[in-house]
Amino acid sequence: MAEASPQPEKRMRHRSPNYPGFGLRHAVAKAEAIYKADGLAPSSKAAALKHLGYEKMHGEAGRALSALKSFGLIEETGGRVKLTKIGVDIVARKEGDEARQNALRSAAMRPEIYRWIFDSYREYDRLPSDDTIGPELISIKRFNPKALKGFLADFRDTLSFAGLSDEDVVELSEEESEEAKNMTDTATSKAAHPPPPGAKPPFKGDANREISVPVGFTDDGQIVFAHVRFDGPLSKAVLESLKSTLESLGKNLPS
Repeated sequence: MAEASPQPEKRMRHRSPNYPGFGLRHAVAKAEAIYKADGLAPSSKAAALKHLGYEKMHGEAGRALSALKSFGLIEETGGRVKLTKIGVDIVARKEGDEARQNALRSAAMRPEIYRWIFDSYREYDRLPSDDTIGPELISIKRFNPKALKGFLADFRDTLSFAGLSDEDVVELSEEESEEAKNMTDTATSKAAHPPPPGAKPPFKGDANREISVPVGFTDDGQIVFAHVRFDGPLSKAVLESLKSTLESLGKNLPS
């Protein structure tokens, strides 16, 4: 009886760590398509995919959604896709608007792999060249060398699109890390020492009263903020209505 010939061993596919499938410039163009079609209203996932140029969910479509999420432009809840505050500030404001520029900078620094690059060179006065960053990505993050050139091109174009220099990102990385630490400490302190009854919430501004407070963390450790804006005078009735709305929302969320 003839022996079965041995099966060739399957080669393991070299996968890079998670990174945006394209840069911020392209991600903003995709977000603008969603805004042009549905405005601020949440889109069904199927509709959002069509706005992005895809007929159904597949690998490329999934990577596009993932890229927009990694830059903080969209969020997905209950099967619906909606623009985040950062996304709205970028697509709804005109070029040159300070709030738009700040949102672009914030979006550029959100992807986890981008943060790793910034943090790796925080002690220096600027980011080094791609010839230096590339081998570090391969050696430490196990980045696929075949994907490296395209990733670094998107990374550099993202910085340019957001108006950031190599010096800027190192400086901003330090500032944002300290701010995140302070926000975490504040959230912990507030949880341990809640404000006394009747204490006034920390409003920002006079015309549009806003509350922005950290309420938790995402699975990858980023701080989640709750932003509430009151366009008119506050009253107990308004706050009771808000409380009722949040309670109703909570009932429809998975436990």
